[in-house]
Amino acid sequence: MKKLIFANLAALTLAVPAFAADLPVKAPAPFVERFNWTGCYAGMHLGGGFASKNITDPVFLVQDTLIAPGITTGVTTVSPQPTGVVVGAQIGCDYEFANSVVIGIEGAASGSTMKGTRIVGLPGSAPDAALVQVNTDFLPSLTARIGYAFDNVLLYARGGVALAGDQFEVSGTLLSPLGPQTGPYDFRGLDNRWGWVAASTGRSRAIGRPSSNMTTTSSAPPTF
Repeated sequence: MKKLIFANLAALTLAVPAFAADLPVKAPAPFVERFNWTGCYAGMHLGGGFASKNITDPVFLVQDTLIAPGITTGVTTVSPQPTGVVVGAQIGCDYEFANSVVIGIEGAASGSTMKGTRIVGLPGSAPDAALVQVNTDFLPSLTARIGYAFDNVLLYARGGVALAGDQFEVSGTLLSPLGPQTGPYDFRGLDNRWGWVAASTGRSRAIGRPSSNMTTTSSAPPTF
């Protein structure tokens, strides 16, 4: 009897390690590398734009050129408000420091269909009138930004310089017999205006995990 009990205890003791060896081993949690914003990106943008332009003395331009010098009195200001589609592309680079601060630079260029018109009367040739039209054709910009990264989300502020390429046109038909010239006319001019991109803030979210060259999507396109 004593031999039987001893044999059973020995069998139980030997079986325990065998059972433990069959238990599944829990794998260590995978290491997820933190996103890094260092790299360059490129993209395109599409949207709408609007502006307000002040055109000084279109009446003087028409009357004193086509009717007689000095016929215009006072100063006339016309304010067309161009609106239209804006489409373009941007390219930039960012660098992230160890403390999650990110600095970057971005260049963008946009073409535009923005157009605005106003009609202004010609007192010296009543009831004639002139059509004043403004087109904004080109909108390039160069900006720098600084922000703070929360993994693949970047909050930032930026500023820089921008250029608006405008085309002005004053056209119509002069019917008054007061001047030596009657009939259709069309005055045109170009104006490149420099401005600032200031205190623009935004939020970008990167898609994907770290790589040597990262592509980002931005919710804050350049604003002139």
